[in-house]
Amino acid sequence: MILTPLLWKSLRDKVRSICSWSLGIIAMVTLQLSVYPTIRDSAAEMGNLTDAFPEAFQKMFRMQDYTSEVGYLSTELFSAALPLIFLAVAMSWGARLTTEEEDEGTADLLFTLPFSRAQYLTTRFVAALVVLMIISASLFVTLAIGTRLLDFSLALTTFFTGMWTLFLLGVVFASGAAFIGALSGRRSAALGSAITLAIGFFVLYSLAPLVTYIEATMPFNPLQWTIGTQPLVNGVHWGYSGIALGLSAVFVIGTYVFFQRRDIKA
Repeated sequence: MILTPLLWKSLRDKVRSICSWSLGIIAMVTLQLSVYPTIRDSAAEMGNLTDAFPEAFQKMFRMQDYTSEVGYLSTELFSAALPLIFLAVAMSWGARLTTEEEDEGTADLLFTLPFSRAQYLTTRFVAALVVLMIISASLFVTLAIGTRLLDFSLALTTFFTGMWTLFLLGVVFASGAAFIGALSGRRSAALGSAITLAIGFFVLYSLAPLVTYIEATMPFNPLQWTIGTQPLVNGVHWGYSGIALGLSAVFVIGTYVFFQRRDIKA
Protein backbone atom coordinates (compact mmCIF):
# COMPACT_ATOMS: atom_id res chain seq x y z
CA MET A 1 0.00 0.00 0.00
CA ILE A 2 1.30 3.45 -0.94
CA LEU A 3 1.12 6.22 1.65
CA THR A 4 -0.03 9.03 -0.62
CA PRO A 5 0.70 11.95 1.76
CA LEU A 6 4.25 10.66 2.30
CA LEU A 7 4.71 10.18 -1.45
CA TRP A 8 3.69 13.75 -2.20
CA LYS A 9 5.84 15.07 0.65
CA SER A 10 8.88 13.18 -0.65
CA LEU A 11 8.41 14.67 -4.12
CA ARG A 12 7.43 18.15 -2.93
CA ASP A 13 10.46 18.47 -0.64
CA LYS A 14 12.79 17.77 -3.56
CA VAL A 15 10.89 19.55 -6.34
CA ARG A 16 13.71 22.03 -6.95
CA SER A 17 16.21 19.23 -7.33
CA ILE A 18 13.91 17.32 -9.69
CA CYS A 19 13.33 20.41 -11.82
CA SER A 20 17.05 21.20 -11.88
CA TRP A 21 17.97 17.74 -13.14
CA SER A 22 15.19 17.79 -15.73
CA LEU A 23 16.11 21.24 -16.99
CA GLY A 24 19.76 20.23 -17.09
CA ILE A 25 18.94 17.26 -19.30
CA ILE A 26 16.74 19.40 -21.54
CA ALA A 27 19.47 22.03 -21.92
CA MET A 28 22.23 19.50 -22.61
CA VAL A 29 20.22 17.53 -25.16
CA THR A 30 19.05 20.71 -26.88
CA LEU A 31 22.64 21.94 -27.15
CA GLN A 32 23.92 18.67 -28.58
CA LEU A 33 21.06 18.46 -31.07
CA SER A 34 21.67 22.02 -32.24
CA VAL A 35 25.26 21.11 -33.12
CA TYR A 36 24.37 18.11 -35.27
CA PRO A 37 23.24 20.01 -38.44
CA THR A 38 26.80 21.34 -38.70
CA ILE A 39 28.15 17.80 -38.32
CA ARG A 40 25.73 16.53 -40.94
CA ASP A 41 26.55 19.28 -43.43
CA SER A 42 30.27 18.59 -43.16
CA ALA A 43 30.07 14.81 -42.80
CA ALA A 44 33.11 14.06 -44.95
CA GLU A 45 35.41 16.43 -43.08
CA MET A 46 34.10 15.33 -39.69
CA GLY A 47 34.47 11.69 -40.67
CA ASN A 48 38.12 12.26 -41.49
CA LEU A 49 38.58 14.10 -38.21
CA THR A 50 37.05 11.37 -36.04
CA ASP A 51 38.95 8.68 -37.96
CA ALA A 52 42.12 10.50 -36.95
CA PHE A 53 41.34 10.08 -33.26
CA PRO A 54 43.42 7.41 -31.47
CA GLU A 55 41.86 3.97 -31.80
CA ALA A 56 41.77 3.57 -28.03
CA PHE A 57 39.77 6.81 -27.71
CA GLN A 58 37.27 5.65 -30.34
CA LYS A 59 36.79 2.33 -28.58
CA MET A 60 36.40 3.82 -25.12
CA PHE A 61 33.62 6.15 -26.26
CA ARG A 62 32.08 3.67 -28.70
CA MET A 63 32.53 6.09 -31.60
CA GLN A 64 30.90 4.20 -34.43
CA ASP A 65 29.85 6.13 -37.54
CA TYR A 66 29.99 9.42 -35.63
CA THR A 67 28.48 11.54 -38.41
CA SER A 68 25.28 9.48 -38.62
CA GLU A 69 22.29 10.47 -36.50
CA VAL A 70 22.45 7.34 -34.36
CA GLY A 71 26.24 7.44 -34.06
CA TYR A 72 26.26 11.08 -33.02
CA LEU A 73 23.58 10.69 -30.35
CA SER A 74 25.13 7.48 -29.05
CA THR A 75 28.54 9.09 -28.67
CA GLU A 76 27.59 12.53 -27.40
CA LEU A 77 24.69 11.61 -25.13
CA PHE A 78 24.32 7.92 -24.41
CA SER A 79 27.95 6.88 -23.94
CA ALA A 80 28.73 8.95 -20.85
CA ALA A 81 26.87 12.23 -20.26
CA LEU A 82 23.32 10.94 -19.77
CA PRO A 83 24.32 7.74 -17.94
CA LEU A 84 26.27 9.78 -15.39
CA ILE A 85 23.27 12.04 -14.77
CA PHE A 86 20.93 9.10 -14.28
CA LEU A 87 23.45 7.43 -11.97
CA ALA A 88 23.78 10.58 -9.87
CA VAL A 89 20.01 10.99 -9.46
CA ALA A 90 19.43 7.30 -8.79
CA MET A 91 22.16 6.90 -6.20
CA SER A 92 21.16 10.08 -4.41
CA TRP A 93 17.53 8.98 -4.05
CA GLY A 94 18.43 5.37 -3.31
CA ALA A 95 20.87 6.25 -0.54
CA ARG A 96 18.32 8.59 1.02
CA LEU A 97 15.50 6.05 0.80
CA THR A 98 16.38 4.01 3.88
CA THR A 99 18.43 6.53 5.85
CA GLU A 100 16.91 10.00 5.52
CA GLU A 101 14.70 9.95 8.59
CA GLU A 102 17.54 8.85 10.86
CA ASP A 103 19.93 11.41 9.40
CA GLU A 104 17.38 14.19 9.95
CA GLY A 105 16.40 13.01 13.43
CA THR A 106 12.73 12.48 12.59
CA ALA A 107 12.63 8.68 12.74
CA ASP A 108 11.23 8.57 16.29
CA LEU A 109 8.23 10.65 15.25
CA LEU A 110 7.66 9.08 11.83
CA PHE A 111 7.65 5.47 12.95
CA THR A 112 5.17 6.07 15.76
CA LEU A 113 2.55 6.79 13.10
CA PRO A 114 0.06 4.03 12.19
CA PHE A 115 1.79 2.47 9.20
CA SER A 116 4.29 -0.31 8.75
CA ARG A 117 7.91 -0.11 7.68
CA ALA A 118 6.95 -2.03 4.55
CA GLN A 119 4.41 0.65 3.63
CA TYR A 120 7.02 3.33 4.25
CA LEU A 121 9.59 1.60 2.04
CA THR A 122 7.07 0.97 -0.72
CA THR A 123 6.16 4.64 -0.80
CA ARG A 124 9.78 5.75 -0.87
CA PHE A 125 10.62 3.29 -3.66
CA VAL A 126 7.67 4.60 -5.67
CA ALA A 127 8.88 8.16 -5.15
CA ALA A 128 12.34 7.24 -6.48
CA LEU A 129 10.79 5.55 -9.52
CA VAL A 130 8.62 8.61 -10.18
CA VAL A 131 11.70 10.84 -10.17
CA LEU A 132 13.49 8.56 -12.64
CA MET A 133 10.36 8.57 -14.80
CA ILE A 134 10.20 12.36 -14.76
CA ILE A 135 13.77 12.84 -15.94
CA SER A 136 13.32 10.00 -18.46
CA ALA A 137 10.23 11.72 -19.84
CA SER A 138 12.15 15.01 -20.04
CA LEU A 139 14.79 13.26 -22.12
CA PHE A 140 12.28 11.55 -24.40
CA VAL A 141 10.20 14.67 -25.05
CA THR A 142 13.29 16.79 -25.76
CA LEU A 143 14.65 14.23 -28.21
CA ALA A 144 11.27 13.75 -29.87
CA ILE A 145 10.65 17.46 -30.40
CA GLY A 146 14.24 18.48 -31.14
CA THR A 147 14.90 15.80 -33.72
CA ARG A 148 11.66 16.57 -35.55
CA LEU A 149 12.56 20.26 -35.74
CA LEU A 150 15.98 19.34 -37.13
CA ASP A 151 14.66 16.78 -39.63
CA PHE A 152 16.15 13.66 -38.08
CA SER A 153 14.93 10.45 -39.66
CA LEU A 154 14.97 8.37 -36.47
CA ALA A 155 11.76 6.78 -35.21
CA LEU A 156 10.38 7.66 -31.79
CA THR A 157 10.87 4.05 -30.73
CA THR A 158 14.63 4.63 -30.99
CA PHE A 159 14.44 7.33 -28.32
CA PHE A 160 12.16 5.21 -26.17
CA THR A 161 14.73 2.42 -26.26
CA GLY A 162 17.50 4.79 -25.18
CA MET A 163 15.30 6.21 -22.43
CA TRP A 164 14.43 2.71 -21.20
CA THR A 165 18.06 1.64 -20.83
CA LEU A 166 18.94 4.78 -18.85
CA PHE A 167 15.87 4.35 -16.64
CA LEU A 168 16.85 0.73 -16.04
CA LEU A 169 20.41 1.75 -15.17
CA GLY A 170 18.96 4.17 -12.62
CA VAL A 171 16.72 1.49 -11.11
CA VAL A 172 19.65 -0.90 -10.59
CA PHE A 173 21.80 1.65 -8.77
CA ALA A 174 18.93 3.23 -6.81
CA SER A 175 17.90 -0.17 -5.45
CA GLY A 176 21.53 -1.04 -4.76
CA ALA A 177 22.09 2.17 -2.82
CA ALA A 178 18.87 1.58 -0.86
CA PHE A 179 20.07 -1.92 0.02
CA ILE A 180 23.40 -0.61 1.31
CA GLY A 181 21.52 2.03 3.29
CA ALA A 182 19.30 -0.63 4.85
CA LEU A 183 22.40 -2.54 5.93
CA SER A 184 24.42 0.39 7.25
CA GLY A 185 21.76 2.85 8.38
CA ARG A 186 23.92 5.74 7.18
CA ARG A 187 23.32 7.80 4.06
CA SER A 188 27.00 8.68 3.70
CA ALA A 189 27.97 5.01 3.69
CA ALA A 190 25.24 4.11 1.20
CA LEU A 191 26.02 6.97 -1.15
CA GLY A 192 29.78 6.56 -0.89
CA SER A 193 29.63 2.82 -1.56
CA ALA A 194 27.24 3.25 -4.48
CA ILE A 195 29.42 5.95 -6.04
CA THR A 196 32.52 3.80 -5.64
CA LEU A 197 30.80 0.86 -7.33
CA ALA A 198 29.43 3.06 -10.12
CA ILE A 199 32.86 4.53 -10.84
CA GLY A 200 34.43 1.08 -10.81
CA PHE A 201 31.86 -0.34 -13.19
CA PHE A 202 32.16 2.69 -15.47
CA VAL A 203 35.95 2.41 -15.64
CA LEU A 204 35.71 -1.29 -16.44
CA TYR A 205 33.05 -0.58 -19.07
CA SER A 206 35.25 2.08 -20.70
CA LEU A 207 38.39 -0.06 -20.70
CA ALA A 208 36.72 -3.30 -21.79
CA PRO A 209 37.26 -2.76 -25.55
CA LEU A 210 40.98 -2.28 -24.89
CA VAL A 211 41.78 -5.07 -22.43
CA THR A 212 40.77 -8.67 -23.08
CA TYR A 213 40.52 -9.81 -19.46
CA ILE A 214 38.37 -6.78 -18.56
CA GLU A 215 36.10 -7.46 -21.52
CA ALA A 216 35.44 -10.89 -19.99
CA THR A 217 33.79 -9.15 -17.02
CA MET A 218 31.21 -7.32 -19.12
CA PRO A 219 28.41 -9.89 -18.68
CA PHE A 220 28.52 -8.97 -14.97
CA ASN A 221 28.57 -5.19 -15.46
CA PRO A 222 25.26 -3.28 -15.10
CA LEU A 223 26.45 -0.72 -17.66
CA GLN A 224 26.85 -3.49 -20.22
CA TRP A 225 23.32 -4.66 -19.49
CA THR A 226 22.00 -1.20 -20.33
CA ILE A 227 23.94 1.35 -22.37
CA GLY A 228 26.50 -1.27 -23.45
CA THR A 229 23.91 -2.94 -25.67
CA GLN A 230 24.01 0.11 -27.99
CA PRO A 231 20.24 0.62 -27.61
CA LEU A 232 19.87 3.29 -30.30
CA VAL A 233 21.35 0.88 -32.84
CA ASN A 234 20.24 -2.54 -31.61
CA GLY A 235 17.04 -1.83 -29.72
CA VAL A 236 16.19 -3.33 -26.34
CA HIS A 237 18.22 -6.35 -25.28
CA TRP A 238 15.53 -8.15 -23.33
CA GLY A 239 17.91 -10.72 -21.88
CA TYR A 240 20.13 -8.10 -20.26
CA SER A 241 17.07 -6.06 -19.27
CA GLY A 242 15.73 -9.11 -17.47
CA ILE A 243 19.03 -9.55 -15.61
CA ALA A 244 19.00 -5.88 -14.56
CA LEU A 245 15.42 -6.12 -13.33
CA GLY A 246 16.19 -9.38 -11.52
CA LEU A 247 19.16 -7.87 -9.67
CA SER A 248 17.05 -4.82 -8.78
CA ALA A 249 14.38 -7.13 -7.37
CA VAL A 250 16.98 -8.90 -5.24
CA PHE A 251 18.19 -5.56 -3.89
CA VAL A 252 14.62 -4.46 -3.15
CA ILE A 253 13.80 -7.69 -1.30
CA GLY A 254 17.05 -7.43 0.65
CA THR A 255 16.22 -3.83 1.52
CA TYR A 256 12.84 -4.86 2.96
CA VAL A 257 14.38 -7.70 4.97
CA PHE A 258 17.21 -5.70 6.54
CA PHE A 259 15.17 -2.52 7.05
CA GLN A 260 12.53 -4.48 8.95
CA ARG A 261 15.17 -6.00 11.22
CA ARG A 262 17.31 -2.92 11.80
CA ASP A 263 17.15 -1.02 15.06
CA ILE A 264 16.33 2.44 13.75
CA LYS A 265 17.70 5.26 15.88
CA ALA A 266 16.20 8.76 16.10
